[in-house]
Amino acid sequence: MTKKRMLETVIVLLCIVVVLIAVFIQLKYDVNVVQYVRYSFPFSSEEKQYMKEKKILIYGGDNHAPPFSFVNKKTGEYEGLVVDYMDSISIQCGVRIEKKPYSWEQTVLFLKNNSIDMVDMFPTKSRAESFSFTQPIYKLTGEIVAREGTDLNIHNLKGKRIGVIRDDFAEEYFRSSYSKETGSRVELRYVNNVNEGLDKILSGDIDALAGDAAVIEYLENKRGDETKFRELGIEIYRKDVAFAVNKDNQMLLGILNKAILQLKRKNVIEQVQRKWFGSDTLIFKNSKMYNYGLLLLIILIATGIIVILWSSLLCQRIEEKTKELRKNQNDLKTIIDSLKLYIMVIDGSEVILDCNSCVAEKLGLPSGQILKRSLREFPLFYHLYRICDSKSTEVHDVSYAGNYYDLRSTNLVSDVPRKLFIVEDVTHEAVIQRKMRQYSKMVAVGHLSAGLAHEIRNPLGLIRNYLYVLRGYVTDDVSEHAVRVSNESVSRINNLVANLLNFSRKNMDRSEAIDLKRFLENIIELEQKELLQDMIDVRVEDNYGKMIWTNSESLKVIFLNILENSIAAFNEVNNRKNMIRFDLQRNGEKVEIKVQDNGCGMSEKTLESMFDPFFTTKETGVGLGMYMVQTEVERLGGEITVESHECEGTIIRIVLPSEEELSR
Repeated sequence: MTKKRMLETVIVLLCIVVVLIAVFIQLKYDVNVVQYVRYSFPFSSEEKQYMKEKKILIYGGDNHAPPFSFVNKKTGEYEGLVVDYMDSISIQCGVRIEKKPYSWEQTVLFLKNNSIDMVDMFPTKSRAESFSFTQPIYKLTGEIVAREGTDLNIHNLKGKRIGVIRDDFAEEYFRSSYSKETGSRVELRYVNNVNEGLDKILSGDIDALAGDAAVIEYLENKRGDETKFRELGIEIYRKDVAFAVNKDNQMLLGILNKAILQLKRKNVIEQVQRKWFGSDTLIFKNSKMYNYGLLLLIILIATGIIVILWSSLLCQRIEEKTKELRKNQNDLKTIIDSLKLYIMVIDGSEVILDCNSCVAEKLGLPSGQILKRSLREFPLFYHLYRICDSKSTEVHDVSYAGNYYDLRSTNLVSDVPRKLFIVEDVTHEAVIQRKMRQYSKMVAVGHLSAGLAHEIRNPLGLIRNYLYVLRGYVTDDVSEHAVRVSNESVSRINNLVANLLNFSRKNMDRSEAIDLKRFLENIIELEQKELLQDMIDVRVEDNYGKMIWTNSESLKVIFLNILENSIAAFNEVNNRKNMIRFDLQRNGEKVEIKVQDNGCGMSEKTLESMFDPFFTTKETGVGLGMYMVQTEVERLGGEITVESHECEGTIIRIVLPSEEELSR
């Protein structure tokens, strides 16, 4: 190689090295080579004299921009990433720095009139007219957040109320990008800080909030409101943050640049950021480019041996992880197989992708003959899957072929639709519960019927016989009336006993198609005498308009008792228009009957005990009416709720299943 060629090669290599060094410096320290050399010099005598004369430098920062700068409400201290960084600058410069919190608007104003010495902010053309900026410290991005559940997006912001902090860069962004000239003007609403802006979104005072993403996300986490807000999916700015000083304070600008470069070399801001962000993810300008540049340098200096060793180590780690993963999969399979549940993974075409051993035992086939087959080939699981898929993700007490099952279905995270389908056989539990209910019912009915039949019917028979004898001795109207009333009372008591005995008879389980409106009108007709006597206006409003399939005897017990109680509620009410309303309406797939009166109402204590057997507030009552009402409603598979206020009235809501609806 000639000397000229060698010299050219050396020059090229030197140029490459210089370029790589320059790129490395720019990427890592955010300054060019000239600035790097200038800022690497120690403080000059003039700079030292300046700091000696100043004695104290004043840093003004936002008082509510966590985690960068904020006032801790618990301690009253001014804290944050930038506040901690200022302590490091103070040590590096050897001068005391006093940190003062203000609102952002005050901070900018005080910097302009030299009340403070420095502020961290975005460098912009408009701000550069009043301030000088140091080299970048870190990078911030801006975002727009709105309340979760709204349809707000970046394309429909026109006319919306956007919250911004006065003089913040977000305000500049909207004034330039959403101005009247662009035809998409927004309504800017000023907020004092991000926390206030988040509160105003929740209260509806503004539609969205624009600001620094790191501050917004930090406050959302601190407030526990991550699920209440959503980002609009656009980065409205990504800019460097630097220290700003007054335009005429160039001496301080040079001091800060030298201090910042020294702190960057010591990785001080990385350490401070880990404290506040809890991660190694840094918010530096060109951090990604720096990683690429660092990777380039590593590639240039790496050797084949390192690559081979790394590859060997990587293969070894992959093999270890693969073995560990396989072991975990086997352990999980063992655990799933040990569960007394039928577990399957089903794709969108209803093909079985996986199943546990319980499914194989139930079907009497090995797992290999079940996988990749359509669920339709197995009627039991197909029937249960269709029920769960059509109703909800969780269904209980599904009956099939004499057994009862609980069903659960969960969508799995995957590139293709897949569901985890779990079936639990609860036949044993369902049978036990049914037997327990039936046993409790029969015990109660047995006690009632046996006791009443023996203790009431025998004396009633004697009374009725003696009344028959006494009738022959009656000689005047008063005596005849007394005998007749006594005989009617005996008949009424006898009917009550008969109703209680009928409570457990098999014919009570017989269902039929019933027109609810006509049925209720017939019930009302039975009580017409009492209704007219108490001047009670009774109406039935039918907003349902269909027949239902249910047990008429149970409905008689329910609505006769409710109507009699409503009539009795007017005995203690005077000088008002007495009213009872029956309102029939649809409640999902069920029918709801609302019975409302404006009688005397009930106290909270009475309301709590009204369904207890033998609880009554009537002097002549036995306390079984509402107990029988609740029992019959539950036997029909329905629900009953009661609302009542003293001196205002009572509302009873009964929701019954409409197992079979017939058009009128």
